[in-house]
Amino acid sequence: EYAPEWQYPKPWLFVPFHWTFLGGTWFGPMDPFSMASYWSLPYEVWYYALFGCATLLQGRARWIGVALVFAFMGPRMWLLLPCWWIGVLLHQHIDRLRMGQAVAWLLMGLAVLTYVVFVTSGGRAVLDQESRDLYAWFNTWLPSPFKPGGTVHALSDYAVALMFVVFVVGAANCGHAFGPRVAALIRALAGYTFSLYLIHFSLLVLMKAAGVHHPGIAGFLGVLGLIGAVTWLMAQVGEARRPVYRRAIAAVLDAGLALRRRLAGAR
Repeated sequence: EYAPEWQYPKPWLFVPFHWTFLGGTWFGPMDPFSMASYWSLPYEVWYYALFGCATLLQGRARWIGVALVFAFMGPRMWLLLPCWWIGVLLHQHIDRLRMGQAVAWLLMGLAVLTYVVFVTSGGRAVLDQESRDLYAWFNTWLPSPFKPGGTVHALSDYAVALMFVVFVVGAANCGHAFGPRVAALIRALAGYTFSLYLIHFSLLVLMKAAGVHHPGIAGFLGVLGLIGAVTWLMAQVGEARRPVYRRAIAAVLDAGLALRRRLAGAR
């Protein structure tokens, strides 16, 4: 069980550390205080930084930026980078992967069946052991002992990522379309997923600290209701206000560009 108590006496050190998303880099692995589920946030931040360098910079700056970010990320993030990048490639090229609807439905069913077999047959346990052997090999050449952190299931994650790709490719070609009302509901619910990710584990830790361990069905439903209510409240200042934040950021960037042009003209 993850025990973060050693971080609490030094908030002046660990709060800035986690605010800069360093927990998965060479300085980690380290999850922010009791928030073990936040292990993936540093991965996503630095993957996006790498993506930004690769797609937004040009010329020598691009390669320098990519090299610096990649080197800074460290071996834990290197391990899972292909799982993230395959999603980028899939998003960019999904329109090129065309097939008949029968084949598409077959791929979707095959992906689901493969996952069920993978989990129930011990396949994941086998790959997890292979992952541990891989980590042991890392320790033969890395300058410090390798602790997997969020990459504890690295090879299993690769297998699941491939199954997911097969399912998504099938879903893009199966010909099924949700009605406008269902599609609107799905989009609305999707607008709360990040808030749910951020708050659900915090509330579960709080409930455990308050002595809630076996609440029964009524208590379980109460906890779910609390999580749903707090998720909704968080979304009102988070995801639901993305257009407002987007306009504010655009205004700041436009002002900066305008100032740059004026300064250039003054010269």
